[in-house]
Amino acid sequence: MKKVILSLIFLLGFSLMSRKKQAASAAKPEAPKNLYIFFTDDLLGEIDLCGCPGRPMGGVARRAKYVQRLVELGEAVIQLDAGDSFFRFHPSGFPIPESEKEFARVIAKSSAKMKLDAFNVGVLDMSLGTDFLKELKKQAKPYGDLSLISSNLYDRAMLRPIFETEKVIERAGIRVGVFGLTRETAEIPANILVREPKATSEQMVKRLREEKGCDLVIGLFNLGLEESKKLVEQVPGINLVIVSGNPQYLWSPELVENTLLVQAGAGGKYLGQLKIILPLKAEKKASKEELADLRERLAQLEAQVALLQGEVLKEPAFAEKYNQLKKEKEKVKKELEQRALKFEYNYFLIPLDADLPVDQEIKVWVVEALTPAKSQ
Repeated sequence: MKKVILSLIFLLGFSLMSRKKQAASAAKPEAPKNLYIFFTDDLLGEIDLCGCPGRPMGGVARRAKYVQRLVELGEAVIQLDAGDSFFRFHPSGFPIPESEKEFARVIAKSSAKMKLDAFNVGVLDMSLGTDFLKELKKQAKPYGDLSLISSNLYDRAMLRPIFETEKVIERAGIRVGVFGLTRETAEIPANILVREPKATSEQMVKRLREEKGCDLVIGLFNLGLEESKKLVEQVPGINLVIVSGNPQYLWSPELVENTLLVQAGAGGKYLGQLKIILPLKAEKKASKEELADLRERLAQLEAQVALLQGEVLKEPAFAEKYNQLKKEKEKVKKELEQRALKFEYNYFLIPLDADLPVDQEIKVWVVEALTPAKSQ
């Protein structure tokens, strides 16, 4: 009888332990299937709706709320800004209005509160010098860290970096290295040395890949699109470049060599979103010759599509051929990306429409900053 009772106790205990393990396993959150990279560039000091009569868009409070909802759902998120965001362009010697300084403070506090992972310092961001930026960082501290970076801005006298040169971020088990570049112009303060972008990029890629063990390398390039494209042609190992300077909307990413380039346009009307589908793919083994053949074929198809586009309007009979070429172009483009990139992705420029929900605390900051500005 004792043996029967002991056996029953053992079985009951084993059953309870199994149930606890199952419950613990069920409670364990599922690993993220995607890595979301949200990006902005060229905000030019804009903090609220653009005032466009047809479709008002934009605002740091809307952007913060949009990203916050994904974070609350347990998604893996990285947030980046490529620069030229604190101030708009002013001619040399033009005094910066107090209202625009207040807008910069709102952007700094908002960036800290929404946990922006890295903010590249662009030329326009230095309109009041680097001391003002360091003051912004201090003022934002109660809300989080304003992570200002630049890999090629150096103190001319001390020959040392003014800001952190890179940021390593880990999300969903992926190590992502981020570095930033700034263009050299006459607007750069005289006490700042701008290191050559190509040499800086080579150094940063090597450090992030070999020393930091990063799976992905992202460049925040305040160089404009054309200069950014020239640079990645010369420097391999950069997976993604977010462009600022000479703002424009890239409705589709541009692929140059093995690098994807993106840009969300001026004023913060759109929030860039690159959704990387996990897991990452193995390093690509396609030869340069194979990639060159695909690029040549894609260029031919793009030229044919552009040529027929005008003819279709004149003669509908060309429509079938035009649609056929468009499909073939997309097929070749997809194959090229499959062979050249380390990841599959979805890409959107998200319109921050006026009816989207807002972060209420940031909205208060925006209203307070705009009220005196409107009365001036």
